[in-house]
Amino acid sequence: MTATITTKNIFAPQIPFKNISLALPEITDVAMETVTELLEENHRSHHCFFTDKSYHNHLVHGVLAGYSLGASPERLRAIYNTHAVEQRPIGTVQKTFTHANWKSDVGKREFYASYLEFFRHEVPKLGRVEAIVKYAFDTDMISRTFSRAFHPLIHLGYGVDFGIDAIVAEGLAIMAVTSTMMAPFIVAPTTTVERVTTKISNQLSASEPSSSNTIVDILNALREDRELDDVTSYSKSNKIMDVVRSKVAASKVQKFLSEWNIEETSQDIDLKTKELYKACVLAVGGTGLHNGKVKQDFY
Repeated sequence: MTATITTKNIFAPQIPFKNISLALPEITDVAMETVTELLEENHRSHHCFFTDKSYHNHLVHGVLAGYSLGASPERLRAIYNTHAVEQRPIGTVQKTFTHANWKSDVGKREFYASYLEFFRHEVPKLGRVEAIVKYAFDTDMISRTFSRAFHPLIHLGYGVDFGIDAIVAEGLAIMAVTSTMMAPFIVAPTTTVERVTTKISNQLSASEPSSSNTIVDILNALREDRELDDVTSYSKSNKIMDVVRSKVAASKVQKFLSEWNIEETSQDIDLKTKELYKACVLAVGGTGLHNGKVKQDFY
C-alpha cells in the first residue's frame, strides 16, 4: 500500500526569524505556497537516500535554505529540479509500525516509507520537540541520529527551525533507517543524580568541582594529539570511515568529550549553545581546502 497524507498544512513552513545583519528580499506568500507544494511533492515521491552508499536527499535543505534567503518561486523550483533528477522513488509501506514493534527493522533502508508513515502520525500527536526527545534521543537510537555526517539531526533541525511537522517526521524516519556507525563516539549522558553525587563528593573532600573545557579547547587538544596522526590522511577519499573504524580515535573522542559538561540550567545551556556556534564558525572558517581555492572543506 502507499502512504496516505491527511493534513495539508503539515508542509507549510513558518517564516524564519529575521536576521537583522543581512539585507535580504522579503519572503512572499507565493514563495511560501511554492515551498509547501515542493516539500509535499518530495515527501510523497522521494526516498531519503539516492545511492546504494546512503548518500542523502538534500532537496529539503536546499529549498528551505533558498526560501529563508528570500528566493523567488522560480528560483525555488530550479533548486528543487536540480536535486529531484537524482532522487530514488520512496517505495511502498511494507509494514505497519506501532509503539510495540517500531524498532524491529531499524537500519533497513527499504522500510523508509513505513517509518515515515509511523512518524507522520507521532509528530503531530506528541509535538515536534517532544517527538525528537522521545525517539531521536532514545538510548538505542541516539547513535543513528548522529551518524552519516549528522544528516538525521540536520533534517530534524530544519523541521524545528521552520516549524514543519512533516520534515520532523522525515528526520525521524531517516534516523530509523540509518546505521549505528557513530556508536563508539557517543558519550552516555550522566543523570542529574550522578552529577549531584559527584558535586557532593567533591565538596566533602574539600576539592573544587572539575570545570568544563570549551569545545575549542577540545578541538585543539584533538588536533595536537600525535596518537591520532596516522588515523587518516588528507588524501583519503573517505576520511570519516577511517576515523569511525579507529579504536584509538573513538577512545580519544570519548575522553575529551567527557570533559565537556553542561549543567541543567537555562543559563548554562545558553552559554554552551553560544560556545558551539563559535566553534562551528572557527572550524568552518579555519579549514579551507589545500589546493588554494577559496572554499570551505565540507568534511
